[in-house]
Amino acid sequence: METATPQLAPTVRRRSAGVTVIRSIVWLTALIAAGFGCMEGFNTLINAESAPQQAAGSAMALVIIIGPYVIARAISELLD
Repeated sequence: METATPQLAPTVRRRSAGVTVIRSIVWLTALIAAGFGCMEGFNTLINAESAPQQAAGSAMALVIIIGPYVIARAISELLD
């Protein structure tokens, strides 16, 4: 007769409340920055008088949007 091997319960890694709060704050900041970046982009497209002004304003809007996203993603990955 064979003996049954004991099965180990899967370990569940629980996050502390502080990590969840930090992650929420960082992603909320990125979301707010995305809103400001969109407003900057629309404002630039409406008020620009030439193509170089539109390009510079669009680049600024992208930096405002992408920068906080990259930082939030990095912090989120570090906390995992």
